[in-house]
Amino acid sequence: MSTTVWQGPDGRWRVIVGRKRSRRGTTILYRSKDFVHWVKSQHLLHSAENTGMWECTDFFLVSSVDKTNAKYVLKVSLNDTITKYDVYTVGQYYQEKDKYVPNTGSVEGDSGLRYDYGKYYASKSFFNSEKNQRILIGWVNESDTVENNADVEVSFELSMLKKAEVMDPSWVNPQLLCSQKGATVKGGVGPFGLLVLASKDLEEQTAVFFIVFRGNNRYVVLMCSDQSRSSLNHDPDKTTYGAFLDVDPLQENLSLQSLIDHSIVESFGVGRK
Repeated sequence: MSTTVWQGPDGRWRVIVGRKRSRRGTTILYRSKDFVHWVKSQHLLHSAENTGMWECTDFFLVSSVDKTNAKYVLKVSLNDTITKYDVYTVGQYYQEKDKYVPNTGSVEGDSGLRYDYGKYYASKSFFNSEKNQRILIGWVNESDTVENNADVEVSFELSMLKKAEVMDPSWVNPQLLCSQKGATVKGGVGPFGLLVLASKDLEEQTAVFFIVFRGNNRYVVLMCSDQSRSSLNHDPDKTTYGAFLDVDPLQENLSLQSLIDHSIVESFGVGRK
């Protein structure tokens, strides 16, 4: 799937398509004068080594008052790993060269910034000019459960933060950290949260929870969705997901909202942060 078509200052239309060369992810650029006949560019809009196949590319301008130094977003759907991710970078687009350069220090590949830290893939966006907003649509995995729908929201006020476990500087991957800690490993502050889609004997359960750590002069909040015990069946996907939240537990309570239906558990932490 290609990105949304855009028109350059020379009047020509442009579109990019993702692919890979060996382990290098690439975006192929095409140009057209009439929107019918397309010519492949001799150079790529962007590429990155050791990122694998790029699918469902998305490329768009970020709102900016200073159009001279306006920033652009390049999103790619990585299809070269067991777990598929929608990752993105922010950078500069040089229209005269049709070249995109990510900001200095940007991380590309499955360790980069993600649109979503759960089951979410192959997203596409479009700009709604009437409401001046960008609309994003993505795919989620089907995971059959009970038919009941639920919208559960809880809030936690923490008073014993000094007991929080010290944050190891090497813990930079929230998904890996959630897998290692899990819902059953007791820490200084946490895990605490919700057990959803749980059987009466709790043999089957999906845990959505927080863990608080003590970092360098601040607290670090980790939010996890642990599906390792979601089913006694061995076939379903039981990936554990996680993300660090931009929140200070000293200043505000930790709230958790989970939307549950017959296909997915969608959770948001601290006002959808």
